[in-house]
Amino acid sequence: MKKFLLIFSTILILFFVNNLAIGQNKTTTKENLPSRMYSLEKNSIDKITIQPLAKSYISNITSQNEKDGTAYKVASSLSVDLTTENSGSWDYLENGAKIWRIKLSSEGAKAAVLLFDWFDLPDKAKMFVYCDNSDIVLGPYTFENNPSGEEYAIGIIPSQDVYIEYYVNSQNAKSIRPHFKISSYDYFFRGEAMFDENAKANEYNNSENCEVNINCPEGANWQTQKKGVCKYYIDNGICSGTLVNNTSNDGTPYVLSANHCGGNISASKFNQCVFFFNYESPGCSNSYVAPQTTFTGCTKKSTGAVSGGTDFLLVQLNNATALQIKNANLVYNGWDKSGTASPNGVSIHHPAGDNKKISTYTSTLTTSTFNSSSSNKHWLANWVQTQTNYGVTEGGSSGSPLFNNNGLVVGTLSGGSSSCTTSTSNKNDLYGKFSEHWSNSVNGSGNGAKLQPWLDPNSTGANTCPYYDPNSVTANFSGTPTTVNVGGTVQFTDNSIIQGTGITRSWIFAGGTPGTSTATNPTVTYNTAGTYYVSLTVSSSAGSNTKTI
Repeated sequence: MKKFLLIFSTILILFFVNNLAIGQNKTTTKENLPSRMYSLEKNSIDKITIQPLAKSYISNITSQNEKDGTAYKVASSLSVDLTTENSGSWDYLENGAKIWRIKLSSEGAKAAVLLFDWFDLPDKAKMFVYCDNSDIVLGPYTFENNPSGEEYAIGIIPSQDVYIEYYVNSQNAKSIRPHFKISSYDYFFRGEAMFDENAKANEYNNSENCEVNINCPEGANWQTQKKGVCKYYIDNGICSGTLVNNTSNDGTPYVLSANHCGGNISASKFNQCVFFFNYESPGCSNSYVAPQTTFTGCTKKSTGAVSGGTDFLLVQLNNATALQIKNANLVYNGWDKSGTASPNGVSIHHPAGDNKKISTYTSTLTTSTFNSSSSNKHWLANWVQTQTNYGVTEGGSSGSPLFNNNGLVVGTLSGGSSSCTTSTSNKNDLYGKFSEHWSNSVNGSGNGAKLQPWLDPNSTGANTCPYYDPNSVTANFSGTPTTVNVGGTVQFTDNSIIQGTGITRSWIFAGGTPGTSTATNPTVTYNTAGTYYVSLTVSSSAGSNTKTI
């Protein structure tokens, strides 16, 4: 009886995905503005001057403690009522198109966000927003940015002077109503430096000097989790949050944060939220962060009040497609609802709206109560000094995720006593327990008061859910035995790591019967002596990968 040996030598073929740091809002340069292309004069732009905020108002806001269950306020809304019919100036072009321009200014504003009561651009129309301080232009904004035509927001623009340029071609120059209405100029009195590439190096760091950047050594083991963490602008404030996975692994763009970060605002205000991902310095020192991935607008799914509840907020991004999230290299973080106290872990957050930071705890979490929240529904995390410094949290960190020792979300930040200047014994903060957010009746009844219906839509009852990386597919397999007699069989086992949905497998068995298969763990017979190769290609919504042995 002859025998043959299946020789396993590895040839790994990877299909890489080009991860572009782009989101729903694009950026361009001033050379591509329609007004530049058509050589229009800048001094002909209509200017609207808006009454600035009083210094006493700003002083009152900045003196408050934003870690007491309130959001970190960075701006105040100054009402305007501006459309293409009641303001601005038109330039008419020879090709039948036209360009509308306006300049908005409020003295002393460090930056601005524009809010729209409606933003209903027709097909092929384009809007651009820019300032004198930066070469970067936000836009072009088109119909695709806000298909609903409802409320919208554009920003952050690092200047008190904001230019808006709107190009309408000849096919859509007429409309029943103006295509948009600007309802507010949000006047920023702090938190703008990281959006200004011309700011001085020492201005980039809005947060306290003991904070630790995510790309310092302390963040080396958290490079996957960091990809899900964001900061967002909501109702004049800045908070932190994270994309979270659900048990269906279907890429629904849920963001988890804290109720005190806008949980009670109107649906129209949620449409005007702006989310910033990939907002981090590339190294351990602070540096300017170029515009990264942004998404505008969300819908509230569920929440638990800070007073009498567990202080959580779950929203779904309105216009973030699975492809945009994939191309931006974002991750949906996993979670643990078991309520088990973790022995160590981290929090990843944006203190004072600054670039992404990390805080570390090395002692077991303990149960505690935050202010007026429901009793014993929070984790107390004690921060420790690490290699780089003594990472803590600040205003702007609110809503950020607390990760356990397995890299899973177990809480959301409500507040606490930590700061760079507090004593070691007071460097701690309180996080609403994920396990209590899940379905605790203290938050109310119905799907709008719990995480369970959204993050476990098929009621699997799972206590944990791993992260979902839409760019993570790794083919791998084994075969037993590796040496068989002629006519013998080999049992193949798929050991691939596959994220995403729509999973498929394609096996090729040279010299085997069957020669191909789509089964998960096929059995193959070899009737002719020899040395043969086996190939497995696995595919899903997250991509494809092939391994050949």
